[in-house]
Amino acid sequence: MNALALALVNKCVETQDPNLDLGFCGLRDEDFNEGGELDLIVRNCTHIKYLILSNFWNEWDENLNDYKQRKSYNYNNAAHKVNTFSIIPVCFLKLSNLTSLICAGHFYN
Repeated sequence: MNALALALVNKCVETQDPNLDLGFCGLRDEDFNEGGELDLIVRNCTHIKYLILSNFWNEWDENLNDYKQRKSYNYNNAAHKVNTFSIIPVCFLKLSNLTSLICAGHFYN
């Protein structure tokens, strides 16, 4: 079980924050096995609008009129563990208010 991810999701549920950043949690496909602890708690996050799974990504900046590199707020947490997914976890399909999913980025930083 991923303690950092679990703590972040629990805090999101408690505060009802519409943003959840799980970048740099070292997450793998198996962390979201159906019926597992992380899978079950993420299903309770129906309030989430913005979900970050990437460690780094590019985002359009209107002020710059160009792309700006972004990184997860979790960058400074324990050893910068990189997320590696091959599929989007099924529990994310339950996030009915989700409007933005950041799940791709480059891996060389």
